[in-house]
Amino acid sequence: MRRIENLATAYLDQIVRLREDEKAKRTDLRLDADAVEGYLAERFADYPDRAMMTEAGNAVLRLAAKEKSYGYGARAANLYKMFVVNYRKHVQAPVTASTMAYEAQKAGKLREAIDYYNIIESYYTNSTQYAFSLSQLSVCYEDLGERDKALSTLSRYVAVEKSPLQSMQAQMKLAMMYQKDGLDIFKTAETNTTPEAVEKQLKHGSAQIIRGIQQFQSFAKKADKKLADPSVTAEDKEKYRELKEAALYLAGECWSRLTKPADKLPAFRKKAADCLEQYVKTFPKGKYAKAAYVKLGGLYTALGELAQSKAALDRLSREFPDSDEA
Repeated sequence: MRRIENLATAYLDQIVRLREDEKAKRTDLRLDADAVEGYLAERFADYPDRAMMTEAGNAVLRLAAKEKSYGYGARAANLYKMFVVNYRKHVQAPVTASTMAYEAQKAGKLREAIDYYNIIESYYTNSTQYAFSLSQLSVCYEDLGERDKALSTLSRYVAVEKSPLQSMQAQMKLAMMYQKDGLDIFKTAETNTTPEAVEKQLKHGSAQIIRGIQQFQSFAKKADKKLADPSVTAEDKEKYRELKEAALYLAGECWSRLTKPADKLPAFRKKAADCLEQYVKTFPKGKYAKAAYVKLGGLYTALGELAQSKAALDRLSREFPDSDEA
């Protein structure tokens, strides 16, 4: 195995020492190096002798690193890709795939990152990198504006993440994505050419927002259980408290943004007010409390409940006397 690697290394060392005018020789050596590297990257990947397979895989990684050090980034990337696809039993394969994916993602090469994350999802579901890869794959799709893929990938991540806190944080993000998706659908619904298409899109938007609301309400209950659990650390409890606060507020915020169908608007406003009342009761001076009191004032006014509107704004003045909102 070492002899094969040394042969490829010798070809590479000769290539970098060639003069600029030795193009023909460079081409021949490059072909020889590619042939040896390709042989190593494929021939021993499924070898029954695990020790030999591991050593061959290590040789591929060393050659990829050498290609990279000599400035041949594309060839290095190709070797890494062949390694993670072919050497699926090698202990470094999922780690290498995750590293290459994250480096590509940081460099803004999102399609390249997606390719690597997809390899992990396809071949390395039992690795410790699996859950992380799904999380980052969702981020890549979101950054590319491919929200449907981002939503489905994040849903798969939530299902496999073993950390209760990280899973709930991801679920919160998922609910917020459903909310945003629904609101964006509302914005574009009126551009449809037929009333039927408009109605269909509005229903879809409403369904996405209500789906988000249901998840927010579920999070608040889950967070309550964690806050009451003596085995949860103080640091994690603070994060659960933040999740609960955001969930309670966003449930009300979502209801307040639902405006179609028009005949259900009073019911939507009532649900929004109920959720926001629950929020300010639990967090009277919370992060979103000022916005909640203002929104309650507007909701009650729209519902014709002027006494309730005045009460909400009075609470705003009492809790935040020096705020601009008061």
